[in-house]
Amino acid sequence: MEKSKFNIGLALLKLWMCYEVVMVHAWNAWSYPKGVVPFGLGWIKEMRAYAVPVFMLITFYLAAANFRANDGGWLRKRFARLLTPHVFWSVLAFVTWGALASSFPTFGMDASNGAFWTSACKNPSTPVTFEYLGLQLLFGTTRTLGSQMWFQSVLIILTGLFAVFFRLVKPRYVMWGLVAVFLGAAMVEHSGLNRWLFEGFRYEICNPAGRIVSMLPYAALGLFLGAYKPVFAALETGKRWALVAFGAAIAVFLVHFEVFVSPPGFYYKGFKMLFIAVGLVMAFGFLPTGKLPERVCAAIVWASRYSMGVYFAHIFLGKLLEELVFPHVGLVPRSFAGGCVVFAVSFAVCWLVSLVPVRRVRELVS
Repeated sequence: MEKSKFNIGLALLKLWMCYEVVMVHAWNAWSYPKGVVPFGLGWIKEMRAYAVPVFMLITFYLAAANFRANDGGWLRKRFARLLTPHVFWSVLAFVTWGALASSFPTFGMDASNGAFWTSACKNPSTPVTFEYLGLQLLFGTTRTLGSQMWFQSVLIILTGLFAVFFRLVKPRYVMWGLVAVFLGAAMVEHSGLNRWLFEGFRYEICNPAGRIVSMLPYAALGLFLGAYKPVFAALETGKRWALVAFGAAIAVFLVHFEVFVSPPGFYYKGFKMLFIAVGLVMAFGFLPTGKLPERVCAAIVWASRYSMGVYFAHIFLGKLLEELVFPHVGLVPRSFAGGCVVFAVSFAVCWLVSLVPVRRVRELVS
């Protein structure tokens, strides 16, 4: 969609969605009387749900050419880049919460403060044990160590699935194959089969595993659209603005009107979220940013580089802030101001870590 190496519009969208996903976990928007959110914050509340769909769609859209090339070297590097932060942040949470729960008997005990994390002290059903570390590393979801890493687990699984797909399917059938995957996943989800398969498992398994099928349409559609990046890059400014308007209209319309039936299953299911994500990616991806000052473009690209790092770190850092810092500075956990602080601190920590001159360390946050 852009002639330059970076699509500035998508970089800006990633940064916005990064903020939204932090506010999913760090801001209790439902705490206001009768669900009324103060003026100006309603859109932030509404768009929190669409961060993950946007991330998944963009991820496979940008990686489409590499998947098609069947580049084994790229695939090995991709798995390393996906596994490194997944293992690190999971183990860090395991060690930290285990140490704090042992050293501070009251850590996490105050359930009245609205904190959304649980420690071993607060909830004996979710202890800091090696069993939960294993579950976290396998599927990325435990209430103790953080639920956000499910995205990384599913991304690793889908990367493996589509690596096999492109290895087995002949190039002339790839587009039809992606359509088949898209429709097949949609049918499995809307028939209730996906829910039936996983709803009997424990939370740490059913929640992430049940989302694999939900994420398949995003991945397949991203790979399908990725084949047309050269066509998108050649579009004239007028056509770009038309697509921006059309994408924005899709997103706004579907946010406010229920058009699709929500299937039984797990979160991020159904066509509503999918097409809102498509609308947002269109609205930002086709933005004609060629005349923006170089410094502005560089700043957007630099900031968006830490989007996934903030995603990985925000629950870990947010828990530390809510438990150990907020009570001493007058900030209410899960308030809007508190959520903004969690985002700012997570971003700052990611930037500081990125200054370490070791590639594997930088990959933890970028």
